Amino acid sequence: MSNSGKEKFAPVVSGEYIRKLRLSLGLTQLQFAELMEVGNVTVANWEKSGLDGTRSSSFPNYKYLTTLLKQSMRHPKFLSTQKLIKYLKLASDHELLPHYLPYLKEMETDFLGVINSGSLVSVLFALLFDKDLERRGLPSPMNEIGGELENLLGGAGGEDKSLLEDLARETGNTIEGEKKTARASKKKRSGV
Repeated sequence: MSNSGKEKFAPVVSGEYIRKLRLSLGLTQLQFAELMEVGNVTVANWEKSGLDGTRSSSFPNYKYLTTLLKQSMRHPKFLSTQKLIKYLKLASDHELLPHYLPYLKEMETDFLGVINSGSLVSVLFALLFDKDLERRGLPSPMNEIGGELENLLGGAGGEDKSLLEDLARETGNTIEGEKKTARASKKKRSGV
């Protein structure tokens, strides 16, 4: 037991894995925090100490994200990984909503607030709305943003090394590439 009286548990997901997942998605800590509905300090702590699924209220969001990513890779004809990552980035930057404004008459008012929330839930609502438009034979923002939809259910969380490898192949975002980009930016700023 620590001084605070709380028992310290080993993380379910290592900090290194969370960092690699975030970088593979091409997200900053702030963007990843927005999706996970936590603060960027929390993401920094996760990357330092890992994520304890037994004590963290945000662990389900992590599981939903990894499940959605796995499903997009297993069933790309329904939802491409590139499309999903584009939606994740748009949502985390609060830039998903403008794509849906032309559809105001077609959607429930509450959908707008959720889509604008910047969370993983906003991505799910956007994808569900796209599917509804598609079902009714109407064009959707998905056509503009790119990609197709799929069944969003499946899988469990935890560390899945193959997920990181698959993401790296899909996106070209590798940890080594991130380090090279950071070094090049540093050189450019220093005038070398």
